[in-house]
Amino acid sequence: MTTRAARPFEVRQATRKDAETIAKMFQESWPIAWETAEKVRMQFDILDLAQGQVLVAAIGDKVVGHCEFIPSMEPPPYGNYGCVEALEVHRGYRRMGIGTALVEQAMDICRKAGLERFETVPEDERSEALYAKVGMRTIERFLSLSLALREVPPVDGVVVKDELGTKERPWETMHHAIGHMFCASYPWSSAFHRKVAGSEGYEKVFAQHIARGEAEGVVFFDRAHLHIFVKPQETEEAVKAFFQYGAFQVLKQKRASIYVNVPFALADTVRAVPGVFQSEGHFLYRMSTDL
Repeated sequence: MTTRAARPFEVRQATRKDAETIAKMFQESWPIAWETAEKVRMQFDILDLAQGQVLVAAIGDKVVGHCEFIPSMEPPPYGNYGCVEALEVHRGYRRMGIGTALVEQAMDICRKAGLERFETVPEDERSEALYAKVGMRTIERFLSLSLALREVPPVDGVVVKDELGTKERPWETMHHAIGHMFCASYPWSSAFHRKVAGSEGYEKVFAQHIARGEAEGVVFFDRAHLHIFVKPQETEEAVKAFFQYGAFQVLKQKRASIYVNVPFALADTVRAVPGVFQSEGHFLYRMSTDL
């Protein structure tokens, strides 16, 4: 491990003034990158809503690494934890310990904030090896599914109690049963901020507090992924009904497909919804360590 004294770079908190140099790092490393300073500044706004933070690794005025992480406080099984939402290192500055240093600094901040765990979903084998280097281990394997929607029937007895938006935080009291990948505050904040900003395609974002009999939940569509939140200990039947209701609402928007992240225990429940057909799917891995 590279000691701080020997590092040719510094790790520090990022500010909006870094937007230009963060965007330049993306453009130099990935020539087709869509990142612009304007989009980086929007990402800062989204992370502010999600109560997240941004760290950068810099050599002088040049940003050579970037890490976004978010604290989350949810009911079991997730609990109180910090989550890496994004980690990038400039192509020309890899194998210098930059990614490791960024993650260790994020972990230290979360530890001092009193969070119990630190976790992420690695993108590939290289990032998986980096996270293992700082003590993270795979704790869960789940499915990321692409689902085609064909004549999904409505669900009897569902009542819409409220239309939700940016300010609501259902994950603080409800279990994120379907859709959990990173902490829920990130897709929620991102989708609604972009909807308010008029970003293309985000007009279809919606979230509703719904009930069916004694069961209550929230259905949230972030433009691509469908999320279901339910009260802790809610039945699998209720989860299925709320998922079917959400799929029906998406189909009404003339959209023919959705994506879902789902634990193995609920995969067959999702596939059993009438009018829903799996077109693609792959495994994802959640890595975690105690703080």
